[in-house]
Amino acid sequence: METKNCKPADKKKCILLVESEEHIRTLLAEELREEGYSVTTTDSGSDALAIIETNQQELYLVITDLKHPGLDARTLLLKIKDRWPELPVIFNTAYNVSLDTFEAWAPDALVIKDADLTYLKETVKKFFKS
Repeated sequence: METKNCKPADKKKCILLVESEEHIRTLLAEELREEGYSVTTTDSGSDALAIIETNQQELYLVITDLKHPGLDARTLLLKIKDRWPELPVIFNTAYNVSLDTFEAWAPDALVIKDADLTYLKETVKKFFKS
């Protein structure tokens, strides 16, 4: 888990990235930082909840993979929406799925992982414009 937390002044630019694969986590964090966002990372759902609990005032968006240690993405999403319903969650997955797949527990957005990170960046920007 990365310990660099978002600063209170960065709330509108602060992202929690939950990704089990270190090389993907590092790449995504670097790309998002280049876009001007402050990024805190972890590889586990249970760590993600602890980070949100500690930094809920600073966080603005959560991006999570579907599979990671601790809690799966569905359980993580349900716990986030139960405690912090205003906190947007993006599922970022390599699986070819649609939002319909998730039914009542759908995330706020779904991005299929791609070597081209344009769609992920565009999706993130939409949340910061609202």
